[in-house]
Amino acid sequence: ALLAAVLDGDVPRLKDLVRAMDVEDRANLADMDILEGVGLLGLASYTRQMKVCEYLVEELRLDVNAGGSRGGACFSSSRSVTAFWIAILSCKLFCLMQHVTQIMA
Repeated sequence: ALLAAVLDGDVPRLKDLVRAMDVEDRANLADMDILEGVGLLGLASYTRQMKVCEYLVEELRLDVNAGGSRGGACFSSSRSVTAFWIAILSCKLFCLMQHVTQIMA
């Protein structure tokens, strides 16, 4: 259900699922290994679910600079790696723009 919420970009459902977790499970969200060392934030950014990225970074405080559980993203082709990093940079830019917008308001 958690992965489906991330992939669907369903932030309200994701928030409900996280609220239902105990403290230990919430703490383990940052260490989830979904795809060859890629965690929730990596998956959300790779699939361009920017609202999910914003929730994971701003509210759950997942680190955008952290690698996956194996020390970084590891895809099978250079094309996938390029797409992944473009998505990560897009997520970082989106979060930065949101932050600047809040400061300017």
